[in-house]
Amino acid sequence: MITINLLKKTSSKRRRGIFSAVLLVRIGIVSIVGLGIVVAGASLMRWWMEHPRTVRKAAVAAVVPEKKSVPAAPVPASQPVPAPQPVPEKKVAPEKATVVAPQPVPEKKLVPEKATVVAPQLVLPSEKKATAVASPTMSIEEKINYEITFAKNVFQKLTDAVPEGIGFGTISVDSFRTVSAVGGGATRELVSTLYSNLRHAQLNLLGHPDSYIGKSDSAGYLFVFICKPSFDRNPADSFQTGGRLVSQKKLPTMLKTFSRLAARDGLYMPKGLSRRTIRKTGGYQQFVYHFSCGGTYRNFVKFILDLDKAQVPCAFAAVRITAINDAIVDISADINFTMRK
Repeated sequence: MITINLLKKTSSKRRRGIFSAVLLVRIGIVSIVGLGIVVAGASLMRWWMEHPRTVRKAAVAAVVPEKKSVPAAPVPASQPVPAPQPVPEKKVAPEKATVVAPQPVPEKKLVPEKATVVAPQLVLPSEKKATAVASPTMSIEEKINYEITFAKNVFQKLTDAVPEGIGFGTISVDSFRTVSAVGGGATRELVSTLYSNLRHAQLNLLGHPDSYIGKSDSAGYLFVFICKPSFDRNPADSFQTGGRLVSQKKLPTMLKTFSRLAARDGLYMPKGLSRRTIRKTGGYQQFVYHFSCGGTYRNFVKFILDLDKAQVPCAFAAVRITAINDAIVDISADINFTMRK
């Protein structure tokens, strides 16, 4: 999440100290358990050696008494010897078969796989048809000045409006008309405070359904908001008059200044600036460039303020900031460099 207020983070020394203490405790526990196993094994081996197991075979003498033969009775000679009668074969009645009813096999219950909890992804609602925020009565020079100072005004007021404990997943600025964001807060009161601050900061928070608050499945509250800023003209702005805009011959110098300030403020631009198109606006030309960089939210805001101080005539027409982790953000933007012919 993008932490606008740059909440205090645990120092690296403290983190290393905590990690070392936890590591020592774990090593101590493993050592004690291992020593206990060794002592128990040695005691069991000593007892086994002192008490050998003897296997005694019991001699079972089966005494069977001798069976004495009984002499057959004498048969008188006058009587015929009867023929031996065949002994009828004793029929063995078959045992009654026991029919065992098949027992129902209990159904094996499947163990559910470990559930994967997916945080709900909030999606920005479809944006209404945008209307130009700049006043139609503005001259070309005033409109150019309004656009050049738009990003500075947006991020200054947004930073002041966000209370501690609010984080952002994305922040977008579109065509000098809307500012939208998706994020979360620990409590509903924090998000409500954010919405109240946005209403009082010339950011003009839109109501439901464009902006809303939802309960998170894990913890805290998620939110989406869309604002349509409208800033008053400030005579102290660097580009209040068109006379301060430099000739297009100075464009290479302005591009070098842009890249130098980005590097100085800690932004990493792997591909530099790439030109998109050229537009004509009255007696001026706008050179549209695209760039992407990585860094922190604080460094990006500082970069925008430094461009204003250096009077680099560039306007951030579209900005997309996406949180990579608690500190680093990914930034992409379309920039208009307005120069005199």
